Amino acid sequence: MSLFHLSDYFLLRTPLLPAASAVDLLTITERHEIEEKLRHLFQIEQLKEALFLASPAFSAEVQKWLEYKKESSSKMIASLLKYAIRMSTRSTPFGLFAGVSFGNIAVSEKKVSLIRSNANQAVLKLDTPFDKNY
Repeated sequence: MSLFHLSDYFLLRTPLLPAASAVDLLTITERHEIEEKLRHLFQIEQLKEALFLASPAFSAEVQKWLEYKKESSSKMIASLLKYAIRMSTRSTPFGLFAGVSFGNIAVSEKKVSLIRSNANQAVLKLDTPFDKNY
């Protein structure tokens, strides 16, 4: 019996957001338009959760900004922009910034299409050293 077998599908690490999100953000030149786009993006529950796991303190600041339409600092906007770009361009597994997409392997087609699902599910697994301490 072999450890491996061929399937007609594949799994691929992908960023949480589509690359078009980063392109959209990087083509905007007016600060108020960037803020509006970031405000819209970070209203999405999945992005709020990813930001919270990455930086709870910063997430609390952003939440106040979203809820009370507070004035934002340049530093906050720059940080949100960095997070949004990372969520759109990097599939490196950091927190909830990336996920897994799947696709079908077909000999007749010469293109690859990924199937994205809105049914993402976060999975938490403790490291062994942490687990042994408790």
